[in-house]
Amino acid sequence: MKYIIPILIISILKLPSFAQIGNYISSAKLKETLENEQLIYRMSQNGDSMGYTKAIYFVNNIEAGYKEEVSAIFSGKLMEEQINCVYDLQNDKFKSAESDITYAGNTFKFKGNWLDSNKIQVKVNSLDTLLIPDEHLERTFSIFILPRLIYNKDINVRYLQFNSMDLRFRQISASVDTSEKHISTKFGVKNCSVVSLKGGVAEQDIYVDKETSRIVRIVIPAMGWEYDLIDIRSN
Repeated sequence: MKYIIPILIISILKLPSFAQIGNYISSAKLKETLENEQLIYRMSQNGDSMGYTKAIYFVNNIEAGYKEEVSAIFSGKLMEEQINCVYDLQNDKFKSAESDITYAGNTFKFKGNWLDSNKIQVKVNSLDTLLIPDEHLERTFSIFILPRLIYNKDINVRYLQFNSMDLRFRQISASVDTSEKHISTKFGVKNCSVVSLKGGVAEQDIYVDKETSRIVRIVIPAMGWEYDLIDIRSN
């Protein structure tokens, strides 16, 4: 896929067999679903511990979103990551996203502000540009918030996902399986729906507790990665 800097134009593929993602995201739904809390996940690869992810959810009358703090070992090297994704509840649209990643001595910094008509004013290290995609979801939002909004319906949805790591937009399909899946967790056995994301950088299965809407497990089969909920804290 070719990109034109500073202007990038992407068109979303319309497939009638999939519902459009905009039908399932709203300020009202975010206020209803999210709580001000921290969810701590143990990260592992093929059973070996890699580190921890702290998922911080926040919601008030003005904005809602997700912050992530990661400290993990990849290929024998320390990776530290901080992410902040904000949704504007008053205008029912994305507001901003930031990430700061350090790995093997290299630093990656991203800052994006969502303007009108889905435009994104982007700054990545020394690059400053404007992206003009069609309707889309920021990647972190699509992994850690979207499944909590759609887990209770057997649906298939398709959307365009924006990845700040490479400034690329990818077609994602999300399918929901609400049949009973009993998962053993630190908090007992949980009956979960499974939201499967396909088409991104890594396909993954996200297990959402039907009782609380919390994500209790994320599995990335191709990489042997697993995230397991081990602690719940108030903000």
